[in-house]
Amino acid sequence: MKAIALSIFLLSCSFCYAQRADSIAVRQPVQSLPRDAVKVFPNPMVNDLYVTVKMEGLVIKAAYLYDKDGNRAIEQKVTSTLGGPIKIYVGNLQPGTYYLVLETNKQPFRAQLIKQ
Repeated sequence: MKAIALSIFLLSCSFCYAQRADSIAVRQPVQSLPRDAVKVFPNPMVNDLYVTVKMEGLVIKAAYLYDKDGNRAIEQKVTSTLGGPIKIYVGNLQPGTYYLVLETNKQPFRAQLIKQ
């Protein structure tokens, strides 16, 4: 069920998903932030992932990293505004494809990442 929900999320990109009580629930349809609103690097990632806000007035509240099966691999509550990067340790993750979802004060931000 989680894998199906994540696949729909990634294909449509017109819905925001949040994980509650070990399941992915659908919120109201929303558009994602533009790609240049946030800088996510490096991709592929090895030990650390950095997220930097590039859009004035945007605040990141939380970062979630999901594996290809829809399981939440990392959850990090943050408060980040324009400026310094958020550092997320990913060294303990298995190599593969991951999906980053950033909860913000505006719209969600989504990115596909590769872990080496």
